[in-house]
Amino acid sequence: NGIAEGAFVPTQTTPSRLPTRIAAKVLSSRREALRTSFAFVLAANAPTPADAEEGKTATAVRPYAPLESLLPAVRARRVVDRAAEVARELVEFDTSNAVHHDDLTRELESLILARHNFTASAPAAVPSRPAQQYIDSYRQRREELPPIARPGAFLVQSGEVRAWARLKRQEADREADDEFRAAFNVYVSDLRFDGDSYILTAPREVRSKLIREDRLPDVKTVIASDMGMRYLYRNEVLTALDDARAELQYQLGQIEGGGKHDMSELLELLRGAQRGFDRWFSLVDANDVQQALNAVEREVNNGLEQTY
Repeated sequence: NGIAEGAFVPTQTTPSRLPTRIAAKVLSSRREALRTSFAFVLAANAPTPADAEEGKTATAVRPYAPLESLLPAVRARRVVDRAAEVARELVEFDTSNAVHHDDLTRELESLILARHNFTASAPAAVPSRPAQQYIDSYRQRREELPPIARPGAFLVQSGEVRAWARLKRQEADREADDEFRAAFNVYVSDLRFDGDSYILTAPREVRSKLIREDRLPDVKTVIASDMGMRYLYRNEVLTALDDARAELQYQLGQIEGGGKHDMSELLELLRGAQRGFDRWFSLVDANDVQQALNAVEREVNNGLEQTY
């Protein structure tokens, strides 16, 4: 939606037993920093912070995207849930039934290692320019500068726009290789925010101080905080899935070599991905999530699940 992402994007491509907690400290510190920022503001189609300070009623409206844009993420979550269920069955498995064990292992391999097509009904388009809120915010800031400083500010903005475009192209390349990433990005790319107002949700004393000192964040900063949290939770899921793929490949190698194998670590990684999904969906309106769940359930009932 025009906000260049800067979230930590760890990767794990070596099929060895290296997964687990390599990026945990980095993700934790970044999560806390973003939560501190995001706790102060909530992008909304609502009265201004000053109105809220004066006691006027303010109703938050979450950023919105069409229902079709949310379906890929729900499909992806369904696949991860099933993978976790299969991994749990393998952890608790009765080794006397070798045929069933092989069936579960093959299903797990198809769920985690095979390519998916979550975004078939809602392909992500690479935007040609940043969001209008970003452009308007920069224009307003330039107008507040002395005339002599405006050309320099324009050059700074141009540089940021070029960097944004480069990041978007790189992200599109990553999406081509990872449908889970694409599933998240379809929704985020279609998000729409109110460009004129937001609700300040900081404690009353902090709110009053910000207003007195004229330090209220602008809408661009509010949107950046919101997007930062979404990218952070997305990356938690992607990191857990990268580690899960490596762990599964390691365990498959153990099985093929006749060695001892244990799916308990894989199960924990998949549960971590589920927790990341929970956090990501917590930023989406609950009614939208329920409608998307119902729509994907209808797809399954109509036999369309095999298409992704």
